[in-house]
Amino acid sequence: HADEGPHPYTIASAWQGDGKLRLLIKALGDYTRTLPDRLAVGDRLVVEGPYGCFTFAGEGKRQIWISGGIGITPFVARMQARTQDEAHAGAGAGAGAAAPVDLFYSTSAPDEGFIARLRELAAQARVKLHVLVSQRDGRLDADGICRSVPDWKQAGVWFCGPAGFGAMLRDTLAARGLPAERFHQELFEMR
Repeated sequence: HADEGPHPYTIASAWQGDGKLRLLIKALGDYTRTLPDRLAVGDRLVVEGPYGCFTFAGEGKRQIWISGGIGITPFVARMQARTQDEAHAGAGAGAGAAAPVDLFYSTSAPDEGFIARLRELAAQARVKLHVLVSQRDGRLDADGICRSVPDWKQAGVWFCGPAGFGAMLRDTLAARGLPAERFHQELFEMR
């Protein structure tokens, strides 16, 4: 909307070749809260980007994905892509030997329907899902990640969520021996 200006959002769908793009948007401010009333199916939108290097490429023997709340969006898209890769692998076209993945989804506002769909997608993509509800399980931290993934030092770590949470994990894992170039963080705050 011209009266608002550009907003950064994360793509939450794998490319299907059909020109469709899915975004998951959390109502965090005045503008995003009004989107359900301002947008309708068939509206024309201007999309610019994508930007960044959150590509899931790396040399690690495994991957650890960590999301805080709405930071789950790039992982949903990547799981969809892994599922497509697996489907095409039989035809010789995919990455059937994809690295093992542990996905930590930390949320303070659990939506059981969404979590059920996330579990289903993770199973299809061969991703081990760890759901942590902060009120029930406490806060996710480096100790919990290291306990859950014993060979974490061999992993590439991909984080999307609140910047302070990411910085804490990055610093703690680096102090424990994770090479800095193996920690990848979505730049969640562009505005």
